[in-house]
Formats: sequence, structure tokens, C-alpha cells
Amino acid sequence: MNDLTISESNRPHWGVLGTTLWGIVLFGVFSIAQTVGALGAGIDTSQGMPTAQELEQMLPQLVSNGNVLIMATLLAFVVTVPLMLLVIRLKRGSSIRDYLALHAASLRDYVKWIAIMAIAVVVLGLIGESMNEKSADAFTQGVFDSANNKVMLFLAVAVLAPVFEELFFRGFLYKGLANSRLGVNGAIVLTSLLWAVIHLQYDWYPIFMIFVMGVLLGLARHRTGSIGVPIAMHAFNNFSSLMLISLGVG
Repeated sequence: MNDLTISESNRPHWGVLGTTLWGIVLFGVFSIAQTVGALGAGIDTSQGMPTAQELEQMLPQLVSNGNVLIMATLLAFVVTVPLMLLVIRLKRGSSIRDYLALHAASLRDYVKWIAIMAIAVVVLGLIGESMNEKSADAFTQGVFDSANNKVMLFLAVAVLAPVFEELFFRGFLYKGLANSRLGVNGAIVLTSLLWAVIHLQYDWYPIFMIFVMGVLLGLARHRTGSIGVPIAMHAFNNFSSLMLISLGVG
């Protein structure tokens, strides 16, 4: 694994400034694509376009609407992932495979880190309950109940979202930050903070949980040298949440 890490570090990659600027561009495109997808799925234009005030009033309902989430996630994924790959290729001599850590990991690694994630989520959930803090279950329940196509919801939430978010946070951003003065630890903490911040639809404790999960995902990325492991951890967590809701357990 040490040899793999050294090999990755020697590959050309964007520095902190380039990673930051391109990261802003990529996230901006992602946000715009999500917004367009959400508005396209959630607004009935047969009565004309709503005013800015009407859009502001509709926003809370759009955010928690499963059909809107599906369309927003699909469009953002289709637009942003190819752009991310293009940005990587713009760095002369770079390798998409090495940049995003598209390396194989052992089955043992997958099982180990998914188990660690599951245990952490359970423990954090129990701590939250003991503190009477709100969980993300209510939001997830609303998304699940309002989605007409449950299969597409699982695809968006448990496949596309984890793939994009891990490629962006534990792939693109991590690569540029870990090879800077921040080092691996700084890159893991910073990407976890950024990942947590984008989940502002939740209360503070679920956001804290997301930060802790981000640290685990970053550690898995570093220790295994493979983006596949954090993607699997992220997908397993999202799939489990939806499945529990669908079974009436959440």
C-alpha cells in the first residue's frame, strides 16, 4: 500500500489553488444542475412561471420531495462527473485512474470498513437519541413517501449520490489537498467539513454525524488506496437508511 501511495503522489495533479478554484467551478455546476433538475421536476409551468417570492415559498417542499430529488440527482450526476474527468485531464500528465484512486481493494477491506461505518452510525444514533437530538429520519421519510418511483429513488440516493460525492470529496478534492502542506490528515478533516456543510437540510446533530462519517470515509480512502471502499461505505449507509424506512423501521 505504501508503494501505491508513493506512485499516486508522483502523478501530476492540481495544487491547492487549482483544486480550490476547480472545486468551486465543479460544485457550482453541480448546484446549478441540481437546481435546474429540481425546478424542472417540481414546478408546474402550465400556469406560467412562478415569481421569485413563490419560488422561495416552494423551496422547502421541493427540497424534501422525492421526485424532485431523483431528477436533481440524475441531472447533476450526468453533467458534473464528465466535467470532473475533463478537469483532471486538463492537468497534463495526470491519470484519471490514479487521480481518483480507481484501484482495486480486497473483499476484506470492503467488509471491514463497511462494518466500521455501520457501527459508527449505530453508536452516533444512540448518542443522538440519548440527547433527544433530531435525526435525519424525518427528512428521509418525507423523501421516500413522496417519490413515485422507489427504484429510481434507490438508484439516485444509494448509487449516484455516493458515487459523485466520493469522487468529488474523497477523490478530486482529497488528491489536491493531501499532497499539499495540509497533508492527509488535513485533507480528511477539510473534505469532511465541506461534505457536512452541504447537508444543511438537516439539523446540527445529523450534520455532525455526517462529518464523523466523512472522516471515516477519508480514512478508508487513505488506508486502502481505493475510492471504491468509501463509495461502498457511503452507498451501504444510504441504502440501509432507505431500506429501513421502506420496512417501516426508520
